[in-house]
Amino acid sequence: MRDNREITGEYYIMRSRYLASAALMLLILFSAGTAALSQEIPPIPKPVDSDPLGERDTLFAEIARIDDNSWTVNLSTYNDYTLFGLSIPLRLTSGLRKVLIDSIILTGGRVEHFEWPLIRIDTAIQCVTVGLIAGLNPQVKPLAIGRGRIATIFAHSLGEGRAPALKVDTITTAPSNSLLFINSEMKPDTEQFKILPAFVVTTVAESEIQKK
Repeated sequence: MRDNREITGEYYIMRSRYLASAALMLLILFSAGTAALSQEIPPIPKPVDSDPLGERDTLFAEIARIDDNSWTVNLSTYNDYTLFGLSIPLRLTSGLRKVLIDSIILTGGRVEHFEWPLIRIDTAIQCVTVGLIAGLNPQVKPLAIGRGRIATIFAHSLGEGRAPALKVDTITTAPSNSLLFINSEMKPDTEQFKILPAFVVTTVAESEIQKK
């Protein structure tokens, strides 16, 4: 249970300090900007449960095939703390086919109000790094406790005929981006300030898509 804290001047100062720390950390992760990423694929980091007292925070990726060579990937989260930062690096593959990430849409999702969406697509290694920061303004609300969609990825493959099933994995992208949630309810020097969530991938059956 969490108390409903009174919004005071002291609270604004404290939260601004935390937001600045988180924003600086995520911006450092994206400091490579549009520079090309390394062609060598780093290993996928081993998940660590950093929330032993509550339900595991989780990033969900739901894959749906649009046609023989294109897909959507709905990203959603479950979080039992409010979050003002998320780092989501992913790799998309379809057998030996080349996969191109066309776009990422935040509209209609739980973080569409975030002030700093930082998205970097690297076609060479079929990766996308999504960084989301609520903003330094204390009036910008963090991601509320709950469950639901935050973004949708659109992708397609090159080649003739029907592409193999799409796979989505977490990955570490340059310079040092890994799957990470930033907790707005903890101080930067506490263990639960950085949450390493679980990652769950599901695929929508084509028969279910046709029904819709």
